[in-house]
Parts: sequence; structure tokens; C-alpha cells
Amino acid sequence: MPWNGSTDPYERQQAAAIEDWKNRPPSVFSNAVGYALKPLAWTFGQVVPPSAVEGALRGADWLARQTLFEERIFRDAGVKNIDDLRTLNLRQLDALGENFHGWAIGYAVVQGGATGAAGLAGIAVDIPSLLTLTLRTVRGVGACYGYVSDDDSEQHFVRGIIAAAGANSVAEKTAALLFLRELQVTLLRQTFKSMAAKAAEQIVGKEAAIIALRNLARQLGVNLTKRKMLQSIPLIGSAVGALTNYTFIDDVAIAARRSYQQRWLGDRYPEIIEG
Repeated sequence: MPWNGSTDPYERQQAAAIEDWKNRPPSVFSNAVGYALKPLAWTFGQVVPPSAVEGALRGADWLARQTLFEERIFRDAGVKNIDDLRTLNLRQLDALGENFHGWAIGYAVVQGGATGAAGLAGIAVDIPSLLTLTLRTVRGVGACYGYVSDDDSEQHFVRGIIAAAGANSVAEKTAALLFLRELQVTLLRQTFKSMAAKAAEQIVGKEAAIIALRNLARQLGVNLTKRKMLQSIPLIGSAVGALTNYTFIDDVAIAARRSYQQRWLGDRYPEIIEG
């Protein structure tokens, strides 16, 4: 049942929308393409192997943080800093998140169209760039809601969102959502930032973090392989590249917005998380 502890109609509406997203099966787009072109899956699996995705993920988060200009978000919100941003209500923050969502999609479409025109060779360039955009999208949406930390706990939360967005099955999405909830509960119970980081390490130790990263890389490798298979076909590669990037980043941005909405609500109404 959707949480209904708030008396604010808009917050109640968004709480219900969060539950709807959580209960929704993963995107059917990649599955439909995957079934249609299953004979090509092995070939594309060699182009987008999990090891390559894992390596790209390791560097992409750093690059995403360096190219995310939080001042632009503050300017769009009409505030000077993160503390001012945290005084805004959920409707105002949602508007910021929606604007960033639109920017990310526009960037993804242009990038996918350009690399898609190069066919199979373009995928080698597109995947690392798409992963960087993925991480920048999640972190940008997080900044819209006032979450800009660079500590380990935030990195785990970001990766959990990507796992939920890139899930290939209901089971994968459920596991990602459970991980996000456990991490949020722990962070919610901490008073100081250093304690939160320590608590996150207890949830995801070094060895567990490595395993989680490899599982995420394998999951994304499958997901991106299914989405990118049509991109190698002459004449339509550019259009397909733009479409697949659009659908993937749209899934990521929606997952980020719903996850950070829930986190924002949980920080203000702990019973939504701990109840």
C-alpha cells in the first residue's frame, strides 16, 4: 500500500507514483528487441562484455562527477547553494528533476544518433559515453533533490538506482529496490555524515562492493546488448542509436527521480521507510 502519512496532497500523489514505479516490470523495449534478434546476441555479447562494462563503470563515475556543474542546478532553482536548495518543497524539486531529465534525454539522443551512424564500430565509443551519461544523470537528479555527497554511501546508492533502471527481470529489479531500501534505512538512522559512510561500509564491504559492481556490469552488459543489436544495421543505425539511448536514459532518469523522491520523503517522514 502506498504510504499516506503526509497531509500534503502533492506528496501523497508522488508517494503513490513511487509505489507504481516500484511495482512496474522492467522496460519491455530491450526484451522485445532481444527476442527478435536472439541469434545475434552472442556476437553483441562479445562487443559489450561485462568486463568492459565494469571497467567503464569504474572510470565513468569520476568523470560524471567532474562534469556535473551543480551551480547550474542551483541557478535553475533560484538558490545560491545546497542549503538553500534543501528549503524547497517537493513540487519545486520535482520541477528541477524533470528539467534535468529532459536535458539528459536530449544529450543521449544526439550522442546515440552520432555513434549509431558508425554502426558496430560506433558501439565501442557509445557504451563508455552512455555509461558516463548514465552516472551523470543519476547524480544530477540527486543534486536536484539536495544529495551531492561523494562518499561511498552515495556511490552505492547511485549504483543501486542504475541496477533498478537496468534490470532485465522482476527479480533483478526487486533485489535492487531491496538494496536501496536497506541502505536508506541505515542512512536515515545516522546523525553524522561520517557515521553514515561507516554504516554504508557495513552494508557493502569491500568484497561485497566488488561483487555488486561485477553483477551490475553483467546486468548492464545484457541490457545494453539487447538494446544495441539493431544499431549495426546499415541505414537505420543512427535512428536506432538515438532511440535506444533515449529509452535507456529515460529509464535511468525515472528510476533516479523516484528513488530520490522516496529518499527525500523518508528524510522528512521516517515512518515511510521504517514503517
